[in-house]
Amino acid sequence: MRILSADTSTDVNTVAVLSDNELLGEISINAGKRHSERLVPLIDTLLTEVQLSIDDIHLLAISIGPGSFTGLRVGLSTWKGIALAKGLPLIGVPSLDAMTLLAPFYNTVVCPILDARMKEIFAGIYRFEGSQRKTICENFLGSIHNFIKLLKECKNTETIIFLGEGASLYQQILAENFPQSKFGECWWSHPRASAVGIEALSLWQKGYKKEVDEILPIYLRLSQPEEKRKKCLNPMT
Repeated sequence: MRILSADTSTDVNTVAVLSDNELLGEISINAGKRHSERLVPLIDTLLTEVQLSIDDIHLLAISIGPGSFTGLRVGLSTWKGIALAKGLPLIGVPSLDAMTLLAPFYNTVVCPILDARMKEIFAGIYRFEGSQRKTICENFLGSIHNFIKLLKECKNTETIIFLGEGASLYQQILAENFPQSKFGECWWSHPRASAVGIEALSLWQKGYKKEVDEILPIYLRLSQPEEKRKKCLNPMT
């Protein structure tokens, strides 16, 4: 099964093509706020490089957040458009779930962390036993201090692996509170489309079935324009 996958939940646009679990090709580029300009050309370039066309794809996979409002909207709308135009199944993959696949499997705790701006983070807490993943906390949104408090309440004694751009941003305070922790290398700092594809394949094999219009982004808070509008409509809140 050939899979076209992407992650646009951060400033990085990343697109991959897999044949089952085998990576055929992957491109990642820092698109900044230009997701809409860069994503489709990346797809065309990647398919050309792996000598395939969109008609050779059997399954589509896209990250659904949490993450950048603009990035998620662009990525999901693009993949939905392809799915509807080509009649392909589409799988929405939570961004943090896919990021856990960037860390080697240990009997340990893995915490992917993304910068949510406004001094907040998106984060998750997962425990691996061999290759089996258990979700302890998913889609956390809040300050790094509240996340540290939550992680301490889990009372785990294992080594913690932190990965993602948020882990790099708050490495000092995380290391101070969890001295036995390990931090992902630079190539773990951003989501990877290949991880989204592998996670999607696992979901597909487990019987994942959703119509294209049922797949929605995971927004953990209102966008800044929506927040401003809310304050204008409810000035006393």
